[in-house]
Amino acid sequence: REFRTLPAAEHTSVMGSSMGGLCAFRAVWDRPDTFGNCACLSPVFQAPLLADVALNGRRLKDLAPKMYLDIGGDSEESKVPMFVWEEGVHAGYWWLDSQLQPGVETMRRLLEWHNVQHDFFFAQGSRHNERAWAQRIDRPLRALFGKRNGQKIATDSVHAGVRETVVPE
Repeated sequence: REFRTLPAAEHTSVMGSSMGGLCAFRAVWDRPDTFGNCACLSPVFQAPLLADVALNGRRLKDLAPKMYLDIGGDSEESKVPMFVWEEGVHAGYWWLDSQLQPGVETMRRLLEWHNVQHDFFFAQGSRHNERAWAQRIDRPLRALFGKRNGQKIATDSVHAGVRETVVPE
């Protein structure tokens, strides 16, 4: 059976959370002929990839992917609680997004340094689990599939204390 699709890379997006967020970025990084856009929720960006992007990130500007990055965790204003009653016994790793913040911040700065347009969202006090990602799933979907004219994604009262960045083209 055949489906009507737009198979070109600029019409193909990939999204993942945690290690899947790393895989989403790597899909665009390693296979730009197939994957043109990515959304990385609480991704695990580590030194080898960060060094590669530092040295070779300029090529992303030429590819012009739609990119979305986000991270939760501790901030000066809000700490991730160790236990949230509503989340039950499988509440995810309360400390993990805070540990991943330096890698995500470094990637964000590298993308800015190479003038690669991207959307970034910091979910203060947010945990590293499916419930937290579900609460902000609208943001990566709008970043990948919404209209793109260099404007920030709207901040609303649900996501108070938001830090967002869109690097202009």
